[in-house]
Amino acid sequence: MKKNFINKKIIIELIIDIVFLLLIFYIDNEMDVFFIIFIIVDLIRIIHSIYSTIKLTKLTENMDSVDED
Repeated sequence: MKKNFINKKIIIELIIDIVFLLLIFYIDNEMDVFFIIFIIVDLIRIIHSIYSTIKLTKLTENMDSVDED
């Protein structure tokens, strides 16, 4: 149950980040330097979240297999 909650939380964060990025692209067509830097930082956050999700999922699977033994 904990694993499902954590995965849903991370997926919701990713969706919010992606929607926010799309809003920035549509609102500011000129793309100031600030927005470019902000988007790069946000993309790094998204990639880190995905990596953390994969790592956490593998860890919980390992813990589940240990519990079953």
